[in-house]
Amino acid sequence: MEQVFAEKRGYSVQHIFMPAAIYYYTQNIYKFFTIIFLFESFEYLFGQLDPDWREAPGDSLVGDILMGILGMIAVRQFHHETKPWWYIVIHILILVAASVVTVQVFPQEISAAYIFYGCIATVSGVLISTNWALFTLLNVLIIAAIATKGFTAEFSHTPIAAIISIVATTAALWSLTDLTRDL
Repeated sequence: MEQVFAEKRGYSVQHIFMPAAIYYYTQNIYKFFTIIFLFESFEYLFGQLDPDWREAPGDSLVGDILMGILGMIAVRQFHHETKPWWYIVIHILILVAASVVTVQVFPQEISAAYIFYGCIATVSGVLISTNWALFTLLNVLIIAAIATKGFTAEFSHTPIAAIISIVATTAALWSLTDLTRDL
């Protein structure tokens, strides 16, 4: 169980916001899980060749899938609009490129990784909606604050920070939606 949540790097946000975008565009849980499991399997295998991508099996095939499910649940609260295929490709490629740069350039610099990926995920989040971009920004800030102990030191369980943030903000969003619906 320890290896499922023992991630000192800032990759938990990548495993939330990229799957969220994938689910938003596919709107199909079967395609979503197929893509996520294939990606995580290849990421784990690639990690055996490149130490920057190396992850424990529990982290890659359990923890990262859990982070993806959190992203899927969170993005379901936002209004879906059908987009052309090229639009989807651009958005996903931006997030993939940001992930690659984060892993290759900031493998152990957790604060820099959060700043870089958070900025990219927030700005590209506008491709879904302004509200999603704001939700992304809020969650990246909360996750980064918890995962870096108030931006001062690494915390060895960043997926726990992601769970706290995504669950709390999604629950707050549901509550606000219910409240405004009642008015």
